[in-house]
Amino acid sequence: MQLRVETKALVDAGRLLGSHADRLRDQSQQCARIAEALHDPTLVHGGRLLADVAADLLEVVAMDLDLLAGRVQTGAVVYDRTEIAVRRSEGG
Repeated sequence: MQLRVETKALVDAGRLLGSHADRLRDQSQQCARIAEALHDPTLVHGGRLLADVAADLLEVVAMDLDLLAGRVQTGAVVYDRTEIAVRRSEGG
């Protein structure tokens, strides 16, 4: 049985996850603008609270994506090194 892992695809997937994390952080920073469009003080207060919750949620998801990106890229390196070691042990 031969198992082969496309490490380039894993590295690309890791980069994509990192890119999505960056976008979520940008959106998290934009949440502060939600209350700017409101005029009623009660709505402004509620808008700020909602924006804070949304920003926190986006930041947590971004952190998770960063962790996943790191694990995927580390996994790619491990697969690559394992494949090289197996080839060497087989004389190839």
